[in-house]
Amino acid sequence: MENEKQKIINDLYTIRGGLSLISQNVDIIKENEKNSKNALEIIDGKKAKILAADNDFKEYNAKRIKKERELKVTEETTKEEIRETCRVKAVNETNDKADKARKYMPHFIDCDPEWISWWLIPIGVITLIMFFVAVGMKQWFLFVAAVAPVILYSLVILFLRIIDYNKAKKECVASEKLIKDMLSPSAIEKETDRLFVLAWERHLQQIETLRDEVERNKLRMVEWKERCDKINELSNTDIKQKQNFIRELKNNVKIINNQSRAIKNTLVAEYSTMLAESDWGNIDLLIYYLETGRADTIKEALLLLDKQCQTDEIVSSVRNASMTISNTIHSSMSQLGEALSKSFTLLGSKIDSQSTANALAMESMSKEISSKLTAQIDATRINNALLEKANRRSKELVDDMNYNNEFWQSRYWIDKHEN
Repeated sequence: MENEKQKIINDLYTIRGGLSLISQNVDIIKENEKNSKNALEIIDGKKAKILAADNDFKEYNAKRIKKERELKVTEETTKEEIRETCRVKAVNETNDKADKARKYMPHFIDCDPEWISWWLIPIGVITLIMFFVAVGMKQWFLFVAAVAPVILYSLVILFLRIIDYNKAKKECVASEKLIKDMLSPSAIEKETDRLFVLAWERHLQQIETLRDEVERNKLRMVEWKERCDKINELSNTDIKQKQNFIRELKNNVKIINNQSRAIKNTLVAEYSTMLAESDWGNIDLLIYYLETGRADTIKEALLLLDKQCQTDEIVSSVRNASMTISNTIHSSMSQLGEALSKSFTLLGSKIDSQSTANALAMESMSKEISSKLTAQIDATRINNALLEKANRRSKELVDDMNYNNEFWQSRYWIDKHEN
């Protein structure tokens, strides 16, 4: 009976050892995932650097082409075209000056002699009124005394107005002559000549400036091209290295993942009749029940487990069991017995057989990968995994196993970045 109980304990430790192997592999997978993600970020950064360099080169090249076209248009511009432009400018400027001159010309009715007739009418009306008053009163002296000052005053005013009229007329004539001279063909031609001399000097200076700039742009384009080619070469080299690194990581992950699946399949095939896979998360408790004498068979241990699951004791029991199992593994694994060592050896050989079968089924894998996949898993390796994962609860080990299964289904290694 005692031998049967010890065999059950050994089998449970063997299952835990297999789960510890899977957990080790999952640690490697997660590390490879992290490294792969970092490599992908570097690749994206290098690609962005290449794109930025290409965009800068295209932008600078567009500016160079624009300057060359500007130089070509400037060189093809003839003297006749420049002179015609100057002539139009001269005409427009002259018209503007003429409009301003007209704006400030004397413009009042004094420039029109009709005002004299309007001025004589009031004088005649006043004279007639005074005449009829004098006749009625028969006072001719009064008529002469009244009319004489009015006529004298009117003559003075008329004289002054005539002087103003003559002065204004002279100014009007002078302004009209000035405007006429400004708008004459000879004046416009003279202004055109003046503008053309200035424009032609600017034209020649512009051509010289554009030629110098185009030559500088050509030299800069050579430097830019060399710089962009160097950036592209270095970045593409780094990208290729990182892509090879990612490909290698994913091949290793494929190997490790397949090996972990082989371990799980072997554990299921060998021990599912004793303990269902759904109960592997409680292996620590089951071992604890058996080693502490709370149960003598796996069935009794499972019943005790079900009972504690219905109470609040399960939490403290899991904690106590995990600590006990960890202490047992660390302190006395070497004395667990020859039977456990044989179980580890048998499990390793069966895992190797399962891994070999999986490798042969994966026809697309290279011989190198296949040889790595069929690497031997011996008792020492299982024992080391059990020691390394002694502080991990069996539930956590099962979580790692499930992670490995989900990872396989995700087909992590099939990715566009491999190309």
